[in-house]
Amino acid sequence: MKMLVGFFLITLPLNTIANEIEAPFGFVWGQSYQQISSKVLLTDCSTRKHLMVCETTQPIKKVSYGERYIVVIDHKHGLQKVMLVSRNISSDTLGVAGKALYSQVKTSLTKKYNPPQLTDYSANNNDDDNAFYQCLKANDCGNWLSHWHGKDGSKAIVELKGLSGEKGYLMMTYQSSKWEKIIKFVSIEKQRADFEAL
Repeated sequence: MKMLVGFFLITLPLNTIANEIEAPFGFVWGQSYQQISSKVLLTDCSTRKHLMVCETTQPIKKVSYGERYIVVIDHKHGLQKVMLVSRNISSDTLGVAGKALYSQVKTSLTKKYNPPQLTDYSANNNDDDNAFYQCLKANDCGNWLSHWHGKDGSKAIVELKGLSGEKGYLMMTYQSSKWEKIIKFVSIEKQRADFEAL
């Protein structure tokens, strides 16, 4: 299978990088479970360590291509991560519909936060019409993704994901400026608990 992979790393002057990547879909970084659940029906909530993960199909502000919205709420700092999983893109053997949606979302975020700091594309160049989403599904085949970074450490990521030969979906991930520190803290707490259990 022949494959054409392009990789582009964009380095921008600091003044073109957004100060902060805001929480999407009407949410606000730092909101508590109570504040969110008073506006949105949250389902399938589970708690691990200091983090509560919940889903909703009706966020405060919905986008037309969204199916599931996932919020991650820290017990101390409130909302710190939001993810969107789009409806499945089906009967799209060449990835045309998926690439169009990806480009639409990337253009919108670029208008809001300036060009992404990282853009990574892969595309198949062969006779197998089912190769695009299969490639995205494979760990070592390539990606369609873009990263935006705020000066404060917040991030946004847009990525096309593969499910099968002609099926995929779009995933968006937003992280607050506190997210990396929270994850480090959770990891340290886990290691400490493991050590104390021995």
